[in-house]
Amino acid sequence: MPTLDDVYRKFGEVAEAVALLETDLGTMLMFFGIVEVGVTTTFEVADKAKAAEVLRRVNHQTLGQLIKNAKRHVEELTLLEPLLSAALEERNRLFHHFYREHNFRRNSDQGRTLMLNDLEKMHFTIIEAFKAVALINGTDIEALVEGMNKTRDDDKPSDEAPLFHVKI
Repeated sequence: MPTLDDVYRKFGEVAEAVALLETDLGTMLMFFGIVEVGVTTTFEVADKAKAAEVLRRVNHQTLGQLIKNAKRHVEELTLLEPLLSAALEERNRLFHHFYREHNFRRNSDQGRTLMLNDLEKMHFTIIEAFKAVALINGTDIEALVEGMNKTRDDDKPSDEAPLFHVKI
C-alpha cells in the first residue's frame, strides 16, 4: 500500500513536470523576445537591459500566459490546444485543489491509493504536453530517453549513453 511519502514524492514529480513544461514554453518566448531585442552572430545581446527585461517578463508569466503568448509565435502550438488546455487544468488542480479534494484520504491506505492514482493521471497528461512542446522545440524526449538507456551486449552503459536514467 502506498505511504504518505509516496504521495508526497509523486506530487513533487508532477510539480517537476509542470516546471519542465513551463521552462520549454518560456524558452520559446525567450527566443522570440531576444530576437526582437537583437542578437549578434556571436549570440551577444545588443542591449543587455532589454534582454534582462525579456527574461523578467517571461519568468513572471503563469502557465496559461506562457501557452497563450507562445501560440502567437508558434503556429504548431494551436494543434496542441486540447493537450495544453488539459495540462493547464491539471496544473491548476494540482496546486489549488488536490489536497482539498482528497482531504482525509491521506489517512488510509485506500485513500492514498486514490490520491496516487489521481497524481499518476495528472503526471501523464502534463508529461504528454511537455513532450509535445519539446518536440516542437526540436527535442524528441522519447528518443533522448531511449538513447540514455542504450547498453552494450555486456549490459554496461555504452560510451555514448550517460551513466544515469531520467524517469519521464
